[in-house]
Amino acid sequence: MRVTIRDRGVEGNGRQPVRILALTPEPEALRRIGAALGASEVVCEEGLSAGLMRARQEEWTVVLLDTAAVGELTPELVARLAAAGRVVVVVDRTGSATFRTAVVRRGARGVVGVPPSNAELAVLAAQLGFEAPGLAAELAAYGIVGSNPRFVAAFELALRVAPTRAPVLLQGETGTGKELLARFLHAHSPRVARPFVAVNCAAVPESLLESELFGHERGAFTGALTRRLGRFERASGGTILLDEIGDMSPAMQAKVLRVLQEREIERLGSNAPTSVDVRVIAATNRDLEQEVEAGRFREDLYYRLAVVVITLPPLRERGEDIALLAQHFLEQFGREYQRSGCRISEEAYAALLAYTWPGNVRQLRNVIERAVLLCNGETILPEHLPSRIRGASARAMGERAAGERAERPASGERLKPLDELEREHIRRALALTGGRLGRAALILGIHRNTLRRKLQLYGLKVDRE
Repeated sequence: MRVTIRDRGVEGNGRQPVRILALTPEPEALRRIGAALGASEVVCEEGLSAGLMRARQEEWTVVLLDTAAVGELTPELVARLAAAGRVVVVVDRTGSATFRTAVVRRGARGVVGVPPSNAELAVLAAQLGFEAPGLAAELAAYGIVGSNPRFVAAFELALRVAPTRAPVLLQGETGTGKELLARFLHAHSPRVARPFVAVNCAAVPESLLESELFGHERGAFTGALTRRLGRFERASGGTILLDEIGDMSPAMQAKVLRVLQEREIERLGSNAPTSVDVRVIAATNRDLEQEVEAGRFREDLYYRLAVVVITLPPLRERGEDIALLAQHFLEQFGREYQRSGCRISEEAYAALLAYTWPGNVRQLRNVIERAVLLCNGETILPEHLPSRIRGASARAMGERAAGERAERPASGERLKPLDELEREHIRRALALTGGRLGRAALILGIHRNTLRRKLQLYGLKVDRE
């Protein structure tokens, strides 16, 4: 079955039309994806064989592979289409992070769930570099890339609370993107036209932090030659980010609590309070609940700050996003350093995926920038990566080799690839049943539809259903 859904025309505005081919049994489920990508046309093919033929023979902006149609063959088909130069996006109905990692590693440029959320669609459009309107364009400007459900859920929650003045507490390890998310919150709030002011509480000496936050009057202390406005006053009408608030001293915590309660500050050297209208976003790489239990953070301040808590997952728990982020940074630095033709080798990708990324996205960004600068040709190899990353890959390969040796037959017999064995096993089942698909499926212990897809994949035919 072929269904064509025309969402909107873009041919007349100077852009190339966005044509999407979707291999899916549920065309309506993918209408929103086409709209989010600014598609002029979405062509849906239910038949796997016909869909793959069209994917190879015609020009498409994006090919969507729905797991409802492709099933367990998805990673293999992603690899084939990506090798043919197609931009592949997987519509995932499994909800499995392992599956998402597998398809991204095989070449998928994005993964979305069913039904896809607004934030998920916007992230997809942004990471594909589409000129989609509204949120997607803004996400692209912020460099927000990822398909991990926890990562996308963080931005969905941010979207819901952005229009309010409620304090937000951002939690996550260093380098996970907390300041980026704070700027995103400000950009989607009614305060967007007013200042966004960030202060790293851990980077300012304790003796200077009060003056930095609240300002001072002339003569308040030695060297205070003029009045100086603090960060709260400079952010008035807008948003202030108190980064690394978990490092703030108890005395300073009490003063920040008063600002949240009274909405006013007092400059050093002044007895007159000054009203401030500021939306407070706090960020920390510590577990503030544990800090409260340990007596290192005020409980009353914690509950003031944690009206809404948004947690960003570490990169090691976003395995499906490592390849997406690496490609994003590769394109970014390729343009910056005139290395637009640069690509990442399979061996280098394997090394990136094997590493645990203690510095998270910030570290990955630096690693890709370094690799682009060191790459002499057009391909980034493991030798262009830091030694600690190569070492992680070598250890992973060693563990896999040890496992393979443990399972290798004593005779030294060469093991056939799994797909080769599967193809031969299916042929034998068909031969035993006289080419009857239903009986062969019973012997193989799989559903009839699954066997049909495998027959199409391996180019096998049956005589009777």
